[in-house]
Amino acid sequence: MSRAVRQYSSVYTLIGVLLLLLSGCGPKSKIQADMATPKQNIKYENIEAQPTLVIPKETAANKSVYQPPPKKIINNEKVEIILGEAELQNSKISYNSLDRKMTVTGLVIMMNDTKEKITEREFSVTGIRGKDQSSVILKEEESASDKKLLVSAQANCLDYTDNNEIDCNHVVVDVFIFYNNKYYTEQIEVNRTKPKALAPIPPTVEPTPAVTPLTPLPTPAVEAPIQQEQEDQIEIQQTEHPDESIDGRYQGGAETVNLDLLFPKISPVEPVVTVEPEPLPAPSPVVAAPVVPPVAKPVPKDKPLTPDLQQTKNGEVRPINQCFGFPDDGFLRNATSVYNRQQALNKKAYFEVVLPEKKRYYATYEMAEMISRIGEQLNKQYSKTLYVSNISAINGGKINPHASHQNGLDADLAYPTDVANLKFPLVVRMKTREYFPKNYSVEKTYQLLKFLFRQKDISVDRIFVDEKVKKELCTYALSQNELTSESNNSVQEIFENLQHVEGHGDHFHLRIKCSKSDPGCRNRIYKKMESCAPPRPL
Repeated sequence: MSRAVRQYSSVYTLIGVLLLLLSGCGPKSKIQADMATPKQNIKYENIEAQPTLVIPKETAANKSVYQPPPKKIINNEKVEIILGEAELQNSKISYNSLDRKMTVTGLVIMMNDTKEKITEREFSVTGIRGKDQSSVILKEEESASDKKLLVSAQANCLDYTDNNEIDCNHVVVDVFIFYNNKYYTEQIEVNRTKPKALAPIPPTVEPTPAVTPLTPLPTPAVEAPIQQEQEDQIEIQQTEHPDESIDGRYQGGAETVNLDLLFPKISPVEPVVTVEPEPLPAPSPVVAAPVVPPVAKPVPKDKPLTPDLQQTKNGEVRPINQCFGFPDDGFLRNATSVYNRQQALNKKAYFEVVLPEKKRYYATYEMAEMISRIGEQLNKQYSKTLYVSNISAINGGKINPHASHQNGLDADLAYPTDVANLKFPLVVRMKTREYFPKNYSVEKTYQLLKFLFRQKDISVDRIFVDEKVKKELCTYALSQNELTSESNNSVQEIFENLQHVEGHGDHFHLRIKCSKSDPGCRNRIYKKMESCAPPRPL
């Protein structure tokens, strides 16, 4: 072959390769492949929906074990929405991702306090989900607007694809009923996603001690010596046992939904008049900032608002839609890094993430805020630092050996101590049940708990401790006359939500409630706990 022919051949080959690349037939990068792959259409019709809240029936041996579910929700407009007096039957959901249309049908039954049927009727509500919006408002046809019993709904799609696109294979629907000038709500779901496999929890060698009335612990005849840090580190992060709670309802949108949008033609319901508690002193700002002006700051250009970002009253742009599912079966999106917050605050960070190389310091925005506040309070009151261990992985899910810590709502925190060079003091040894009261400060622990329960914008859900710690806290509260009539209710709230769970002898476990900003978060229902009471006279 002549040199000229070879040159022309090479030119034609090059042109051919270029044409192939331009036409999309050449090799693609992963991003190009993802962009080129068409979305998979999600379509399902009349899939049976299940209620999200099913309370176990009481038995003679298991009577009133669990805390009763809430009977009402007070929404953002201070309107009361009643739970448990409506029942949904034959509920079905249809959805097509091409036109993003969703329809929910079923039978709604209104009941009285004794669960007797008052009235019923079939309903059908429909709506179209906006692009990039995880929620959709569902309404009845106009022909139904003159009926005595009106139905509307709000659905929230709770899944996301690998490309972070909204996926409605798992959808939770808050159905709202307007009847006799009152609002009611019930919740249903369809979950067509594969359940996430959880590693089996090994059976406990020792049974969880039965709950007994709290009485002050006697002073030990011989106090155990203070353990040295090197020995304590062996048992740091004792394996936590299950908390024996049961499934509750999703946070959903009942607190935030606009009822006027759902029922635009009805007479307004009088808002519930509530006595607001005295406002607490605002915590010191997490990041140094100028005084907040009355008008919100403009949205930063480098942080445009998206469906996963919202602007707070002081102008801060914060993530939402972070927390999904249960603490022991959930995941986390757009996680807030507590370690990054610590580094940003530098010397003004009064908390410390231990073992950051494990990368278990991811939380919801609310949990990160709570940790910052606790650190500030410990520093302000006692010149102490808060030590933080496991929270969650960046995307949530299981982190060994924990069953919980899956959705950013759990944090393992150190008991406050006055012993130098101890970060996580060993208070109760798991295997031998030895108790080391000098290793931690009962007073500081109690004051920290009081501070936690005073935070009304970020609510404590549960705190897990060792039973010996709980009894010692009760002893301290009684010695300080903390259960007087003036403070009895608030103190009892602490002890009723303070639960013994094995594995909390070297740290306490803080769990906060689902935020209004996380409709996909799911609550748990806990066993009733004994409160703190003085010992009965002989």
